[in-house]
Amino acid sequence: MKRHSSRGVSALSCLAVLALAGCGASGSDPGAGGGSASGNASGVAAKPAAGCKSGDQNPTGKPEGEITFQTTNLKKDFSGFFTKLIADFEKQYPDVKVKWIDDPGDAGFNSRILAQARACDLPDVVNVTADTVNELNKAGDLVDIDKVAPDAGKVFVPTIWDSIKSTSNAAHPALPWYWGPSVQVYNKDLWQKAGLSKPPTTVNGLLDDAVQVGKKSGGKYYAIIGNRDWDYMTDWQSLGVQLMNSDQTKFTFGDDSKAVSYLDKLRQVYQSGGMRKDSVTGPGDPTNDYSAGTLVWGSSNASFLRYLQQNAPKVYDASAVAPYPTNPDGTVPFNGQYVSVPTNSKHQAAAVAFARFLTNDANQLAWCKDPKVVIFPTTSAALKDPYFTSGSGSGAFGEARKIAAQAALKAKANPAVPYFSGTVSTAIQKAFQQVVTGQKPAATALKEAQDAANASLDS
Repeated sequence: MKRHSSRGVSALSCLAVLALAGCGASGSDPGAGGGSASGNASGVAAKPAAGCKSGDQNPTGKPEGEITFQTTNLKKDFSGFFTKLIADFEKQYPDVKVKWIDDPGDAGFNSRILAQARACDLPDVVNVTADTVNELNKAGDLVDIDKVAPDAGKVFVPTIWDSIKSTSNAAHPALPWYWGPSVQVYNKDLWQKAGLSKPPTTVNGLLDDAVQVGKKSGGKYYAIIGNRDWDYMTDWQSLGVQLMNSDQTKFTFGDDSKAVSYLDKLRQVYQSGGMRKDSVTGPGDPTNDYSAGTLVWGSSNASFLRYLQQNAPKVYDASAVAPYPTNPDGTVPFNGQYVSVPTNSKHQAAAVAFARFLTNDANQLAWCKDPKVVIFPTTSAALKDPYFTSGSGSGAFGEARKIAAQAALKAKANPAVPYFSGTVSTAIQKAFQQVVTGQKPAATALKEAQDAANASLDS
């Protein structure tokens, strides 16, 4: 889903109720990408055993055999869609049979996946998140798509495909699947009361506007919530913060003045009254505050607007959308879900064929049109379909879909994002709380968080 990896498996388990705020499609975002399924306290998934022997000695041969396809918490709500998709695939490939299983996507997801990897017993086609892809790939447990299907990447958004190439072995160990780009969602009525003129185009501009909201509101409404767990990773990428070194062996965010400045600005928002004092240590989900009409900026996921439309229609009517600030190079952070084929598969040719079928233009677009989801594809052609370009949906929701799809065409993954979970995220959130409430200088708190994060890499 859209949110970054510190959210843990909640990003995976909320797909069935995507109308809820934050339950977009990323993985995270996510993203990401996308939400991490890591249950390891260190924030980095425990490494599986050294790579399994290849189960298929002819991975580029004719697709045949029985394969197992594993999704994450999708069967209850999307049984009809995937049953038909599998039937269509089996019709096209009559020598292949697909058995569909569904993991519940709870806190034990990552542990189960890694245990299966150690036992060389992963499903033939498995839905995973970026951090899990990272660890399985490092252990040699995933098929390099480039080697068995060199043209597989042509359908995907080029910046997404290029950016998910492994920095450790130059492989493409996964195909990108669904996700949810960020958009600005704001309350026009509160916007006008605060004297704001136009949506900000930078993160710093947004925080400057949040300070103005605090000065104008007198405590009657607020700009943003204080817990930035759902947003800081997207914001840091938009600011160009150097999250880690080039080979992801060391955290460097505490040495980046842009990250320090970000926390200083958050403290200014707090001091101005732009965030409710108790929200600093409260939930990271802005749904309740925004739905009550007391928050200028809501969740940055398009699905949030459908929730408002159904549950807070007056606030929905007062809502507008705008593009979210981009990265310095004009791209937006990709935090999505992935599909991988393990090397232990005895029928890799069939598994790769099914993974490509699942993620092709037609099938991604078909799922995105399912009325139970608000998700976005990773293929260029699907994103250019009139369903997105015409702003399908009424009012702000339709506009959000259009803006998000436009942003998706210039998305890029950051290889450091999967490492920001568990202990790492906890250390950063502690630093945020200390800085925003005035307990410590930003540079000091971030340096301490960075030290804790680097210590987790060695644990």
